[in-house]
Amino acid sequence: MKLKIERYVKKQFGIAVFLYIGPILNGYATGWTAPMVPILMDNAQSPLKEPLTATQISWLGSIVYLFLFAAVIVGYIANIVGRRLSLIGGAVFTIASYGLLVAPNIAMLYAARVFHSIYTSVNVFLTLVYIGEMASSNIRGILLTMTAVCQNLGCILVFSVGPYIPYRMVQYLPIILTIVYIIAVFLIPESPVYYLIKGDEKSVIASLRKFGRDDDINQLSLMTEEFKVSHSSTTPIRELFTVKSNRKAFFIMLVLTTLQYISGVLNILFFATTIFESAGSSVDPNISTIIIGIIFTVGSLISPIFVDNYGRRILLLISTFGCSLCMALLGIYFYLEQINQTSVSSLKWLPLLLVIVLFFIFGIGLSTIPNTLLGEMFGPNVRTIGSSISICIGGVAGFLSTNFSFGYLLVYFGMHAIFWYFTVINILAFVFTLLYVPETKGLSLIEVENLLAK
Repeated sequence: MKLKIERYVKKQFGIAVFLYIGPILNGYATGWTAPMVPILMDNAQSPLKEPLTATQISWLGSIVYLFLFAAVIVGYIANIVGRRLSLIGGAVFTIASYGLLVAPNIAMLYAARVFHSIYTSVNVFLTLVYIGEMASSNIRGILLTMTAVCQNLGCILVFSVGPYIPYRMVQYLPIILTIVYIIAVFLIPESPVYYLIKGDEKSVIASLRKFGRDDDINQLSLMTEEFKVSHSSTTPIRELFTVKSNRKAFFIMLVLTTLQYISGVLNILFFATTIFESAGSSVDPNISTIIIGIIFTVGSLISPIFVDNYGRRILLLISTFGCSLCMALLGIYFYLEQINQTSVSSLKWLPLLLVIVLFFIFGIGLSTIPNTLLGEMFGPNVRTIGSSISICIGGVAGFLSTNFSFGYLLVYFGMHAIFWYFTVINILAFVFTLLYVPETKGLSLIEVENLLAK
């Protein structure tokens, strides 16, 4: 029996495939430090004149958080010029960043990572906003969570090629991919919500038809009227705080995004190869890093399968609880190693196993669900600005957390202190989810807004 796939599903998945090149590039930039830091510390391979110091390594990893404020600026721009042109403009920073990474100068490497940060901030939230606005409610969760899967595929790509091809080729590969991405985004339709903001009803209808959402055209008058009632008298930034549903969404997403960025899993991803080297893992550190990238992707694939059937909250609760447990056990291992406990010598395989479980558990919830909710929680007029501010503040918190953990805790207390610090953060994420995060499974964007207004 031939499986029948609805026309609108084919259209929306097809458009999403074009968009997913962006998250792959995000993942490549995020995972770049893991295979590249050991190369930059090796005089024989590094383009730099001398090996990196511990402080420089910490900055290369953490600086990608610091310039996520670019998302706030683009949040305004996207409401003026549209989502598509904003995505294309952000991609230009990727080409510039990898061009700078071949320079034999640490300052240029810092500048390149700043450009990574700008592109990532723009692409992460605009991709989520665009998909949230173009997708039908019954497949929106799947399409949104797939962005995290593609980001993980980008990590695997850089983990797989980074240690084994020339340094310059590692930088040229994403430039080629970015050119393909720019062409792909140019071909997709503009979001119907952008036209709704502009008051262009004819373009809204045309856009909905391009996405196969003909049934939603019948509800257009209701959507337009509700939009005018709730968004007629205030600016987006003021509306973010004066409208109850937006205020509540902003509180939830600000805290949840911040907890995601400081949960520690991304920090481990930045320095995975170096961590495995310090743990004395019995498996080659580069192979270990590729393994966790694959497991991370497998975990992320679980989320799209279950998110629209079992909901967002349960996946997030399982993920945060599992992450806190793995972090605690890693802390115990490194503490026993630091005090020269002889029993640890026979457990060199344990850090890799715990990190594999950690990335799997992180992938099914804490990596994917906050991104899904960012595309669902805000009203249309504030979705870009609310999402961008949440990402921006979360990024600053991630920067401070990375430097605190790897720049202070590691130096003065040891590796075990880092993992116990991250244990506390993940416990807080579990409690916050339990108390404040609503279930949005199967709800339209208007229904989500009404739920938050209660």
